[in-house]
Parts: sequence; structure tokens; C-alpha cells
Amino acid sequence: MDQSMQAVQKRFTTAAADFGTRLREAKDRLAEARRNVENPSSALQEYAAEQFRTGQAGPELRAIQQAVDNGTASWPDLMRGHGDPALVALVRGRGATIVEACRRIVDQHRGDPDTRTFTSTAW
Repeated sequence: MDQSMQAVQKRFTTAAADFGTRLREAKDRLAEARRNVENPSSALQEYAAEQFRTGQAGPELRAIQQAVDNGTASWPDLMRGHGDPALVALVRGRGATIVEACRRIVDQHRGDPDTRTFTSTAW
């Protein structure tokens, strides 16, 4: 192997090792963030479900909540991309709508603008 190929291989090996390190660090930070999430109270979860069910949070969330109520879907599965492809696409395509609806629901329910405790992991 000539010298230029050895240099390329060395840079590649270094970059791959650096990527592995950064990926492990990111996974550790994500795991820590997930451990620190406070799930919403059951009262807040039921309040949100009722807002979704009645369509007050929009037609997309109503359709998703109906599937959850029927037992054909669950929020955690849909958020992970599992389940009915149409519902998964709806969740992915309307993520910002879902987040905004959840923020409004938290504000209405608690009178508290801190929305960090209302997360997809709770569903």
C-alpha cells in the first residue's frame, strides 16, 4: 500500500472512531434526557385525550385519538413510527401541529406555560 493510501486509511479510521465516540455520547445524553422526563398526570392525559377526541385540537388529532380509543393504535407506537402506515404518516406529517396542540392543552389545563412535562413519551 502506498503512502497516500495509508494516509487516507488513517484519516478514515480516525474519523470512524470519532464518529463512534460522538454517537455514544449522543445516545447517553438522549438516555439521560428520557430518564429526566416527568410524565403528565393522569388528569392531564385524560384532559388531552378528550380534547383530541372531540376535535378541539384539530381533525388530525381526532383521527389519531379515535384509533387509540378503538385499540388499533397507541401513541407510543405511532410516535416510534409503528402501526398503521396512514396514521404514522399523519403523525410524522403533523408533528408541529401535535406539539402545538399539546402546548395549548397544557396551558389550558394547568395555567402553566412550562410544557416540558408534556411529551410524546408519556403517551
